[in-house]
Amino acid sequence: MNSYSDSFLRTCRNAYFDKQRPFNIEIGRGELYQKLSSLANSLELSIFIGFLMEWQYYINLWASVLILEEFRPEKERKLIGLNYNVSVVDECIETIERYSENFDQTQMDNYKKWLSLVKTRYLLP
Repeated sequence: MNSYSDSFLRTCRNAYFDKQRPFNIEIGRGELYQKLSSLANSLELSIFIGFLMEWQYYINLWASVLILEEFRPEKERKLIGLNYNVSVVDECIETIERYSENFDQTQMDNYKKWLSLVKTRYLLP
């Protein structure tokens, strides 16, 4: 694992203990998001897809958001190496939807706005 990957994992861990969660504020805003975004842009999508298997510290949730926001993979791109029958976009949305069941009201409001934009971007129902 390279230093950017390590930094991403450490940043997610620190955010977890600082009680900073995705959708606490609008996606794209805030110092934490900017730091994670910068780390994401220092890595390749194939490395970031591997983070979808990391369940601690909301790593897979942050990775899902950043994959859809920063990498914007093609809708048809498959999870090569993880599941050849599932698209990256579908896996990311499904991961975020699983977490959304436990969002507080602020997170839910921000999530719904963001999800609407993502579904429009990918022409999803």
